[in-house]
Amino acid sequence: MMRAVVGPAVVADAGAVTELVVARQSSLYGESAFSQADLEAEWSDLDLEQNARVIGDGERIVGYGAVQELGGIGYAEGYVHPRALRRPRPLHASPVRKQGVGAALLSDALGRFWQRGERSVGLGVDAANDTGAFRLYERAGMTPALGWVVYEQALGNAA
Repeated sequence: MMRAVVGPAVVADAGAVTELVVARQSSLYGESAFSQADLEAEWSDLDLEQNARVIGDGERIVGYGAVQELGGIGYAEGYVHPRALRRPRPLHASPVRKQGVGAALLSDALGRFWQRGERSVGLGVDAANDTGAFRLYERAGMTPALGWVVYEQALGNAA
């Protein structure tokens, strides 16, 4: 199995990163309106060398993360390709599943926040997340601090 490799994002990665973000958002929400133009707009305010990372498996980008300041608050986002998150099946096992893609993104973001002088961080995660994210955050030393419940009901066609 190949280990995931972390490196700074470069402009040439934009297409692959867009594909990764769209795949992850689509796996969560059924579709995604995210485009390469959206990513390029986000990247226009970033120093890619310092604040954006990609993770590759030797053939493709399987993870992406960025750290920036929004409104005076440090903000990070990270995406792991759905194929890297799926539970391995004999014929469809991901070569990077359990190879530390999520842990590498989290560790990199935490390190960059530390370098910026942040001494406390928080993150949000969907309570229905079944990818192992909760275990990842707990292994990194994080503890649950706040929770809420959102109720949902599908509505039929209105007459």
